[in-house]
Amino acid sequence: MKGFTASSCIPFMALVACLFLSAGGNLHAAEVVLHRFISEKPDPQVESLLYLAAGTELMQAGLSSARDAESPAYILSAEYSTSDGVLTVRYVLSGRPEGEAPAPPEGEAPAPPEPFTSPGAALADLTFQAALDRTLDARVAEAVRGLLQSAGIAYTPSQDARIEGVFSWPPAQTPSGETAGAAPPVEAQPAIPAEPVHEPAFKAAFDASASTAGVILLGGIAQYTRFGVAATLGAGVSFLGKKWRVGIDARSQFVRPFNNQGVLGGPLSFFTFGPDIQFGIGRTGRLRLTGDISGGAALITASRPEGALTKTRPYADAGLYAGIFLGDSFSIGGDARFMMIFDEEVLVMGVSAAVSLRMEL
Repeated sequence: MKGFTASSCIPFMALVACLFLSAGGNLHAAEVVLHRFISEKPDPQVESLLYLAAGTELMQAGLSSARDAESPAYILSAEYSTSDGVLTVRYVLSGRPEGEAPAPPEGEAPAPPEPFTSPGAALADLTFQAALDRTLDARVAEAVRGLLQSAGIAYTPSQDARIEGVFSWPPAQTPSGETAGAAPPVEAQPAIPAEPVHEPAFKAAFDASASTAGVILLGGIAQYTRFGVAATLGAGVSFLGKKWRVGIDARSQFVRPFNNQGVLGGPLSFFTFGPDIQFGIGRTGRLRLTGDISGGAALITASRPEGALTKTRPYADAGLYAGIFLGDSFSIGGDARFMMIFDEEVLVMGVSAAVSLRMEL
């Protein structure tokens, strides 16, 4: 989130809220929404951004926001997670449980209200994803509008609406110049820790792949066989940056060509095994684009009635993979490759088009 901080968003969100509230009429006392955040890996910076963005939209609806309140009208739970610059949030808007505290015995002072610890029935539920950039506040505002609409909560501006701990609207003045219903001033607290959040330059991940392909054979081998099928397996480790990816895998491939019509003799098969060096773009949204080069040993086997004949020759191949992620770990896409097996008797070349499934953990 380079160049993007909650402090840089406060003036903009305050201006938007001011414009909406100043245009509204029929002001009423603001009800309070208690914000809660749930995450396996809590991030104070992300929570502050969500609190500011959601609180600004709630102010336009005439609702105040707080992270600690004894008697809120609503509770907004945000269960969130982050992955490679993408924020996933599940919002649940709930009402306060019905029922009141029992009356104190006669002659005794009423007990202070108990903190609000458990929500009532869920009024609305919404999940969305957003990039951790300057568009985040707009995506959160859109989600909050959807929650309020689903819950049937109308936008009714209130001059009392505020975001606790950040800023609040100035109280109304009476004709005599006195403050009407003024609350004791509260010093604003910073919403973002002063220390910068340092993200690692890259992360290591285990990767694996499997593919099946159609093959067209070229070169001298084409007089015996032109078409075939192939299957490939690979596994290794990748190093993922924000904009780049480097990996090294162990890769094996089995190719089964089909003899041309009129060619006598048993079928051929090729088996290759060697390291595979990969380089491509980092995970940008749901896209993965990777090029790779592989080389090693190729076993050429010819089946004959008197027994199989096998020889080992060097090979090299290169390919380009383009895929789209189905979730956080799996991607599916297409793989185009060119292969050469260096045999002194006949040059073996081939191109292939594959459907590939890849995994990164």
